[in-house]
Amino acid sequence: MELLKQELRRTLAEVETAERVLDEGMRPQNLADVEALEQKLSEALQELQGMKDEYRQKDGGQPEEG
Repeated sequence: MELLKQELRRTLAEVETAERVLDEGMRPQNLADVEALEQKLSEALQELQGMKDEYRQKDGGQPEEG
């Protein structure tokens, strides 16, 4: 049973290392990447604001519950 626990701990450590590597690989790598992501985020926020405005007009300005 102890051998199984050790193997599970080792496997978990490997998975956690792989997750960190993946997370780091998904981060912007340079200024151009950061600026491109910033632009996409800005566009997404504008789109959400438009949706919010549409819902407010449609619902009479009442926030939806739930």
